[in-house]
Amino acid sequence: MASLYLKIPLIIPVSFFLGYVSHLLGDMMTYRGVALLYPFKSNYYRSPLVIGRSEDLGVNLLGIVLGVILMFFGITGLK
Repeated sequence: MASLYLKIPLIIPVSFFLGYVSHLLGDMMTYRGVALLYPFKSNYYRSPLVIGRSEDLGVNLLGIVLGVILMFFGITGLK
């Protein structure tokens, strides 16, 4: 609603929302998990797929591959 009132392009709030959700999902794939309902509950939620610590090779390769894909789409302007 605020984006309609302020005449902000829809891509901006959608991008923030997707970034927020993807960050939470990524944190859920760690050993510690995420306290989604923190002020009310201190339970940590994890996904069944735990990919490891930040120094794991798989995590680094996934980050590199995703970074290259995002740079490719950003440079070529594909939509």
